[in-house]
Order: sequence, then C-alpha cells, then structure tokens
Amino acid sequence: MRNDELCWMSAWDLARAIAHRRVSPVEVVDAVLDRIGRLKSLNAYCLVDAEGARRAAKVAEREATKRRARLGPLHGVPFSVKDLVVTKGLTTTFGTPLYRENVPTEDAPSVERMKRAGAIMLGKTNTPTLGWVGVTDNLLFGATVNPWSRDHTPGGSSGGAGAAVAAGLGPLAIGTDGGGSIRKPAAWCGIFGLKASYGRVAVHPHGAAWSLSHAGPMTRTVRDAALMLNAVAGPDERDQYSLPADSTDYVKALRGSLKGLRVAYSDFEKWDLLLSPTVACPPLRLGEWFATEIGGKPVGRDAGSVFTFPFNMTGQPAATVPCGFTKAGLPIGLQVVGRRFADALVLRASAAIETAQPWADRRPEPGS
Repeated sequence: MRNDELCWMSAWDLARAIAHRRVSPVEVVDAVLDRIGRLKSLNAYCLVDAEGARRAAKVAEREATKRRARLGPLHGVPFSVKDLVVTKGLTTTFGTPLYRENVPTEDAPSVERMKRAGAIMLGKTNTPTLGWVGVTDNLLFGATVNPWSRDHTPGGSSGGAGAAVAAGLGPLAIGTDGGGSIRKPAAWCGIFGLKASYGRVAVHPHGAAWSLSHAGPMTRTVRDAALMLNAVAGPDERDQYSLPADSTDYVKALRGSLKGLRVAYSDFEKWDLLLSPTVACPPLRLGEWFATEIGGKPVGRDAGSVFTFPFNMTGQPAATVPCGFTKAGLPIGLQVVGRRFADALVLRASAAIETAQPWADRRPEPGS
C-alpha cells in the first residue's frame, strides 16, 4: 500500500487493518511522519516526536504479531496532541516563550487514555499563545496555515490540530475548546470536531477558563470521533468535574434512529437538537486576528464566535460537521448542539449528515 493511502485511511480502518495484520504500525507511522516532513510548511506541528513514535510503533508491531494478542481499540493508530495539553516527557509550551523548556512529568487524562487504547502519539500541534485567540500564531513557532488555502488561517485555538487532520498528518487529534477552539478550526479545515458535554472528557491541569474548557476529538469522520470518544471519555481523580463512567458505546450509538426528533434553528427550549452555522464568517486571511465585518456590517472582535461560546457556558455537547464550501473553495461547518449529556445523539445526528453529504473523500491539495 502506498504511503499516502495509509495517511488518508480512517482510524477505524487502520485499527482493523493492523489487528488483521494487513498493515503494520511501523508502516503507518513511517508514512505519516514522511508526510508531516513533506508538508512541514503548513506548520501544523510545533514538535514532532519521530523517535518516540517509531519506538512505540515497533512495540505495537510486536504486540500485534503475538498469538491471541489482546489489542486496544486504537492499537497502532497515530494521533496528535494540541500544545496546550500536557504530555509526559515531551515539551509543552502552551504557545509561549515562557514555557519553551517546560517538560511535564505526567500525561493529561486524554493523552493517557489514548495511549492505553494503543494509539501512538506523533507530537504536538501548534496553538496561539495560551490558546486565547481564534487564529493559530505565536512568538515561538509562527503561524499555521490552512491546507485549503495558504493565504488563510485554519482558525484557533486548535488550528494546528485542524490543519494536521485535514492534510492527512494523522487521523486523530486531541483539541481543546474554551469558546469554540475545537469547532472553529474544524469547520474552517473541513473536518469533524466534537466538544462533548462538560466533564465527559477529563481535563488536567485546568487552565484559567476551567469552567469553560473541554478536551475532545478532531477527526475526518464521525465514526473516528466516536471511536476516540470511547477511549477518552470517563472520570479522572485529577478532575473533580469529570463525569462518572457510563456504558455508552459511541460507535454503536451511531446506528440509532433519529425519527421523531425535534430540530430547531433558533428557539432551543422545546427541541432535541439545535442547528446553526459553526462560525459566523469564512476563514480569515493570515494576519487577521478577528473579523471586523460580516455580511457587509461592522462587528465586534468576538462576533465570529457568536455561535460557539454559549455552549461552553452551558456545558452542552456541540459538534461541527462539514456542510459545503464557499465560492472561494473554503470549507463551511454546520454546528449540531444537543441537550446536556446527549453526546450520543449529537454524534448520531452528525453521522446522518455525513451520510447524506459525505465529505471525507474531498481533500485539500496543500502542496509542499
């Protein structure tokens, strides 16, 4: 199988191919690392742990060849981690020179759970300084560019993660969302992103926006996000706000019915789901920090995030699903919001939209 074919395989397909020994974790990791190197100018990754990833891939390959091996659901599948999320033994800068030499001594709960599920960490994705703006640029690593257009930003603050997934630089990414920071870059990069119910994915350490910040999956398909949520959801004693474990299988929940659901576009009080644009404007050009005008009307600096941040305040699950492109060929996202704890329903509705309007096979051509 050609290298780029491996890079574009879903996490679901990769996990099964590895389990059935059709491909090896070493092949997969080498293919993705090679593509990361060729597309280095996107600046999606601020740190690539090639040595650690290859070492983990060799261990995963040995495990996969054992008789009656009990493999995790993400065995051998590569993933990336936003540089706001701590990683044991791997520099975590939070996008600022103040932490350029910060090497945490523990993994965040989401990273720990991904490794436990057998996934292989590739490195850290770029983020704005302390994650506080909606584009991805900082004094340490510079700007990340959108794979669909090198003149535009992927958004933020999980912009490196969005660009990486969209460009085939790893099928799974851990992002964070304190006001739209998973959903906004996912929408602008043409991928799927989920901010699950507050506490569904444990967070540690908490930042300044502790009551708003969520961690969650950024993927090219809804099923991959459900598979990833199966791995990372659950309580952690380091996060007193994390939700108790339940028996939900988010992949199986995708197959449920949507009949009888009430869907709203504005008033949410009596409805099961709310649909809205994910972002109020198309991707900004590089160098622009926020929209100053939308639809020909002057707006304040937070107007572009008007559809996303309310659901950080309420803690409701909210996802972004690709739903088309602008006349300039830039991605557009549709936001799907559910009632608190209705994460499975949000995923199921997103999967239905994906089936009606599949997007995973449309790929950017970012060059080199």
